[in-house]
Amino acid sequence: GIVGHDVFASEAEAMEALRARFCGGKSIPAIVHGHAFLGMVHTSTQVQVLVASEVRRDPLPGGHSMCTVGRTQWVSAPLPSAAGRPPLSKTDGEGLERLKDFTVSGFHFYSETYDLTRPYPSPRPVLGYDPNYCWNEWLASPFEKAGLRACCVVLLQGLACSKVLRVGQRG
Repeated sequence: GIVGHDVFASEAEAMEALRARFCGGKSIPAIVHGHAFLGMVHTSTQVQVLVASEVRRDPLPGGHSMCTVGRTQWVSAPLPSAAGRPPLSKTDGEGLERLKDFTVSGFHFYSETYDLTRPYPSPRPVLGYDPNYCWNEWLASPFEKAGLRACCVVLLQGLACSKVLRVGQRG
């Protein structure tokens, strides 16, 4: 990361940088708390970001954890440069609404520190994932194009759970 660009000493410093960069120095209209960015859709007039607002964390070997998405939220923001641009076509608008209606909660999972797309144990880093298993590859592409792919988790579709097994203990 770059200090002052995507790495900050405090939340207040990060919020001030966001306010200056994206709100023209004005106050930030809304703050959404979440666990992870799941993707983004950029249109000619707005940006829509999919955020995991609730997750269930299960332990994995080696101190890693797996997060099952419990609840999501789409966050919309107008683009400052959108003045004079045409709105979405009816077809594109309907497609965006279908995407936003798709159920992610309960049926998708990720790990922030381990590559879940490969057999265990995998020596590959999280971003060395197999794209055949990455459900949000297209939704993560705006992060990739901005050089911020690590800010958007590698999301897998399906059901997953993890349980710690104690060997040799009774009770």
